[in-house]
Amino acid sequence: MELPFLSQALWNFFLVVFAFILLGKVTYFFLNTVIAKVVKKTRTSLDDALIQSFSLPVQYLFFIVGIGLAGMFFYPLPGDAFKDAFISGLGLVLLAWGTWVVLKSVDFFSDNVLRPWAGRTQSQLDDQLVPLAQRSAKYTILILAFLLALSNVGYDVTALLAGLGIGGLAIAFAAQETIKDIFGGITLFANKSFFIGDRITVNGVTGRVESIFLRTTRIRDDAGRFITLPNNKVATEVIENWSRAPGRHTVTVLDLEYTTPYKKLEKAKEIVRSILDSLPGVKKKTFGDLSSLVWFSGFSSSSLKLNIVYYVDENQLVPTWDGINMAIKKEFEKEGISFAYPTQTLYVKQEK
Repeated sequence: MELPFLSQALWNFFLVVFAFILLGKVTYFFLNTVIAKVVKKTRTSLDDALIQSFSLPVQYLFFIVGIGLAGMFFYPLPGDAFKDAFISGLGLVLLAWGTWVVLKSVDFFSDNVLRPWAGRTQSQLDDQLVPLAQRSAKYTILILAFLLALSNVGYDVTALLAGLGIGGLAIAFAAQETIKDIFGGITLFANKSFFIGDRITVNGVTGRVESIFLRTTRIRDDAGRFITLPNNKVATEVIENWSRAPGRHTVTVLDLEYTTPYKKLEKAKEIVRSILDSLPGVKKKTFGDLSSLVWFSGFSSSSLKLNIVYYVDENQLVPTWDGINMAIKKEFEKEGISFAYPTQTLYVKQEK
């Protein structure tokens, strides 16, 4: 049975759209199977990342082109208003697709070109600037896409920007804290106070720096909590960067019995130095040619005091401390060196 003209045109419209969807699916499958196997044999990984990033946008492009062709050539659009609305809507869809592709291009270039390059340099500053530049570029692209979308639907973008300029003072006044945070972030980048991965203490928070944004700094503390601090507060606080130190500064005082002979005291110092020199977690030669300082510091009311100062690698704190203490206990027991208890001797004078 012959269908009415409108129904036949509608049927043709959906048939063309379906054909382009099918063509997009076939292209996506071809890229991710045949072409992907071919590029895996090449020496570079850029082509693999390229297919992984852009095969899906290519598939969606077929769908968009199918709708456009079907609407323009296979389905008669009644009236100029409807045609204009269709063309405007199709333009917005293409703009959204193009924005998506450009954003993925920024991610592709940052992840596969800039980050590997930054990782090969000795400076850590570029490792921080790459994600910042990546986010800034993406925000800029989204703003431009938004302005283009407004222009596409008939808004006067020039008048809109002029209106924003008039209201700029009010916006700046309302966003004082945000502006302070941005300048704080610029100060942190300029001063190089810390880098991503450094262990720091700032504003009462101790942990490893996970990321540095233009407005905020994110720290993972020792309890595993994710803490976000405004850059304005970080830049104006005292920052303790533990990763820049030779290691974790450790001071230990051993209390030995008063009855410990001189030779045993010398032996105790020798044992401690040997232990600290042998453990890999102890930073070497932090005191000139020595890994540690061990000295007899004096006489207390109930013990002889042996002071120990050394630095421990931040990544091996607990196992190193445990190894040192266990080794000291073991070796002292072998040598018969005893630790003192808090004691007090009371002398009573008897009168005759």
